[in-house]
Amino acid sequence: MAGLLNIGLTGLNAAQAQLSTVSHNITNADRQGYHRQTVGQSYQNPMFVGSGFFGQGTRITDVSRSYNQHLETQVLQSDTRRAEYAAYNQHVSQINNLLADPDAGLAPLMESFFAGVQEVATNPTSVASRQALISNAQSLVSGFQSIDQRLSEVRQGIEGELVLTVDGINNYATQIADINKRIVLAQSGSTAVPNDLLDQRNLLVGELNTLVKTSVVAESDGSLTVFIGSGQSLVQGGTAARFAAVPSATDPLRNTVALLRPDGSGVPLPENLLTGGKLGGLLSVRSGSLDATQNRLNDIASTLANDFNNQHRLGVDLNGDLGGAFFKMAPASTVPREFIAGLSVSISDPRQVAVANPVVTAAAAANTGSAKVSEVRINSTTGMASPGPQVGFAPISIGYDGAGNLVAPAGFTLSPSAFDPVVDNTGKTFTLTGTTAPETFEFSFKLAGVPNTDDSFTFSPNTAGVADNRNALQLAALQTTKTMAGNKATYQSSYAQMVSEVGNQTREARVNEAAQTALLNQSKDAREGVSGVNLDEEAANLIRFQQAYQASARVMSIAQTLFDEVLSFAR
Repeated sequence: MAGLLNIGLTGLNAAQAQLSTVSHNITNADRQGYHRQTVGQSYQNPMFVGSGFFGQGTRITDVSRSYNQHLETQVLQSDTRRAEYAAYNQHVSQINNLLADPDAGLAPLMESFFAGVQEVATNPTSVASRQALISNAQSLVSGFQSIDQRLSEVRQGIEGELVLTVDGINNYATQIADINKRIVLAQSGSTAVPNDLLDQRNLLVGELNTLVKTSVVAESDGSLTVFIGSGQSLVQGGTAARFAAVPSATDPLRNTVALLRPDGSGVPLPENLLTGGKLGGLLSVRSGSLDATQNRLNDIASTLANDFNNQHRLGVDLNGDLGGAFFKMAPASTVPREFIAGLSVSISDPRQVAVANPVVTAAAAANTGSAKVSEVRINSTTGMASPGPQVGFAPISIGYDGAGNLVAPAGFTLSPSAFDPVVDNTGKTFTLTGTTAPETFEFSFKLAGVPNTDDSFTFSPNTAGVADNRNALQLAALQTTKTMAGNKATYQSSYAQMVSEVGNQTREARVNEAAQTALLNQSKDAREGVSGVNLDEEAANLIRFQQAYQASARVMSIAQTLFDEVLSFAR
């Protein structure tokens, strides 16, 4: 009877354990990171009686969780890429929306600015046109600064998220190290596995994985060694490394991720080591799209401002003075992307817009040939207005000697000097350079036609160039001159290319995020097929194990009845 009673008791205990585990599965079915648990059963050692071995009931071997390392790894890999693309997409979309906005973009402002230059070239005597040009220039500068400020705000957002992300990594690392200790302690001297602690640790690893790519190595004592990015150690047993987002040595406004030493000092880590997850996405969008966009924007602004200033200095304003700087630029900074912040329009008086050419030409009255001078282009104005701002230099006479040469006066050189009326009558360009200080200015001119012996041409200072628009035409020509990207692009085409590149990056990020989200869902579905809780199945198990419990209790009841019958015989 005692054997039957013990058999019933083992079945009762087993059914109770099964019911407890099924109930645990049901109540945790919706808990993130939970893996379905299963009770393992085996038979008790049988007892030999003369006629054979008789079973002694059942016993609980373990409580295991449904866990597939391969499927878990697939989920981690898909999730870290999804998180990376999501972070990248979030910020590159902001950049794209800013640049592609037809109302806030730079394209219409650059178009208006050069339209103003064209208007001054068409009406050089109009003070209103000159004032409109200054206003358009101020609008262009404001447009550059507005976009640059918005990009800086995007940068500030990224830098702030970097700090929070690094703090999150540290927090998860500390929790994982703590659970490592608890798991090692729980498994010490026992083969039992603390399933709920393992689930909790896996959940933390998954959360960490969304912040930065995470890989793990299971140790023999039950702990996990955790690596992030391309192999940087984060957690070893019960010890967690700590990181910090610290200002870069080259740019105090830019954070870099550093590994903290025990003394609190930091060792900056290369960005290519910190891949995947939100951190990888933030670093990628900052170094890729944002840096490239702000650098290109600064390049366009600085090139346009310098080109315009250089050409403006080669002209003459309504006061007869050589042109000064049209745009004012702050002193060079050691921090990149700060040029635009210091840019402004330095001219407020419309009379100071230098649209005339400082040199006028005239053929001598005694000339008998048909040669004419045109297309005077100034290369340098050094000494042309010495000692004051107003153009003033001694007239320069260039003569033809009849033997195929142009002759320059003392103190000047002419390159080239030969002119063949038969070959060069359609036009040949010459460069005149002053060789005696202070008159070391330089300009080029075109001579066409057929000169006769002793014909000469005079180059004089332009002191009354009110209706002269030659320098304005040169300023307007900058719009279509390829001075960007190694002299392969104009300002506007360079800007358009930048907008196109950011647009392509945005579309690529959206596609990648959507693709990784789909892969993640597939991986999760595959994992849930193995590890998830099926409530219908668990409900059926409840009934099955309830019946097993009742049957085992019935066995015990029968054993008790039989025992009572035996006792009654004794009485």
